[in-house]
Amino acid sequence: MKFKRTVLLIGIMIMGVLLMAGNETMDEKIAELREQAEEEEKLVLLYFTAEWCPPCQLMKENVLPEEAVQEAIEADYLFLKIDVDEEPETATQYEVRGVPYMLIVDPEGERVSSFSGYREKEQYIETIQEIAEEYREEQE
Repeated sequence: MKFKRTVLLIGIMIMGVLLMAGNETMDEKIAELREQAEEEEKLVLLYFTAEWCPPCQLMKENVLPEEAVQEAIEADYLFLKIDVDEEPETATQYEVRGVPYMLIVDPEGERVSSFSGYREKEQYIETIQEIAEEYREEQE
């Protein structure tokens, strides 16, 4: 009986360690993206959203899954979706006042640009391409 209890406790401890190892904080995720962005010479696009937000749902359904939008994002950015209800500290840290909110930061974590609200596919692509272009020109 004692052996079974010991094996059970060891199993529970191992599960706890595995769960904790997979629970990366949002700050760590953003830091990793910034490192990767530096290596790939890209910007980081932080997309703040919420399930209860109708414009966010429109972005989720009609804009972000579009192939042309994905290609535009992948060309110049590393993308991270952040739910403001699941990550309120991150939303506060980045001074998010409403959603949907797009914040673009450089590999050092400095704010490059931001925009909020729903945008149609073409307008969204144009906006992110212009921001990336202006950033590259400033870096030359």
